Amino acid sequence: FLNQFMPGHSQTSVIGLNFGYGYSIPLADLSTRYGGHLGFSANAEYQSKGRFSYMIEWRYIFGTTVKSDVLAPFRQEDGLLIGIDGIAADLYYRMRGQSFTIGMSTGLGKKRSKPLLGAAVGPVFYKTVILDDNRSYIQPTGVYEQLYDQRTTGFLLKVMPGYHFITDNELINAKLIFDIGLGFSKFNKSSPYNPIQKQSLNDVSLGMTAYWFIPLKKFGETEIKF
Repeated sequence: FLNQFMPGHSQTSVIGLNFGYGYSIPLADLSTRYGGHLGFSANAEYQSKGRFSYMIEWRYIFGTTVKSDVLAPFRQEDGLLIGIDGIAADLYYRMRGQSFTIGMSTGLGKKRSKPLLGAAVGPVFYKTVILDDNRSYIQPTGVYEQLYDQRTTGFLLKVMPGYHFITDNELINAKLIFDIGLGFSKFNKSSPYNPIQKQSLNDVSLGMTAYWFIPLKKFGETEIKF
């Protein structure tokens, strides 16, 4: 995820932005609550003249597969939820999450395009969002929302092997990263409506993210190439 300038090429330090988009598969406890999900990433990085680069990243996580039915106790025998208007409510579960990480990486080899190995750590948050287009079902709203959102907070460790592709003119600067996330989380609030009653959660994910790098400032050069 972080760009390197190795021996035989321009030895400059650079500050820039990465934008990424990827897909992840949940494993362990995360797979009991959610299915596959997408993620959008934005990070700032500093690339030193040496082997290492450093980054700080924000990632927004979203998906449509939620496996835990927190409203099951209120369903009719036919599975419907009746709204305040006496009509079946049209509800949807959605997965949402965020992570904030700091990390570093190094290039493996002396070629301009080469494998990368990186790692990052930081907090991670997941929750279940209940969408009600008609706003006819008030049970999971307002002060009661926290009983149904399965909100978790935890610590995330990411291991990120990948490949960095950069052309000699630096006009193409992209990375393909394998995201291996190891999360250690807890529910923010206990709830009788949460079908998962574990105290500690091992939220593991395995995914792939493509990044595009935009340099903002190169130290030692007067011209910036985009």
